Amino acid sequence: MEYIKNLALLLLTIIILLITGEGILSTGYFDGLDNPKAIWIPEKYKKLDREINLRNFEFSAKNKLWFNDKDRTQQKPLGIEYRVAVLGDSSIFGDGVAYDVIWSHKLEKSITKNYPKIEVLSWGRNGWSTKQQYEFLKKGAPILI
Repeated sequence: MEYIKNLALLLLTIIILLITGEGILSTGYFDGLDNPKAIWIPEKYKKLDREINLRNFEFSAKNKLWFNDKDRTQQKPLGIEYRVAVLGDSSIFGDGVAYDVIWSHKLEKSITKNYPKIEVLSWGRNGWSTKQQYEFLKKGAPILI
């Protein structure tokens, strides 16, 4: 019985030390930086990110709702039976990601290959909060699903 108590005490001590250590290290105090962040990103990657985002914003400017998606009509096109809306923030808009590899666009390609009567709508904006997404839907998303 004494053995189990000692083992439990040892485990409790280890857990407390780990939690305390994590708390101290997460403050960034030992980093020696006033504002901890990525120290170095090669310029070629920064340039590539800017170029991709510029293309995405130019493309989204053609969409009446500023989504990084084809401009869709309110009425479903002929031959389309169902619409699936993917709603979100920059992960749906594709911040820093080329149009063809945004996951909602890949989803549409995958679905329409086997089910051509389904259309996937990518409704995403950078920085869009859950509340803003809810308000968008509550006001009556301009495209009926």
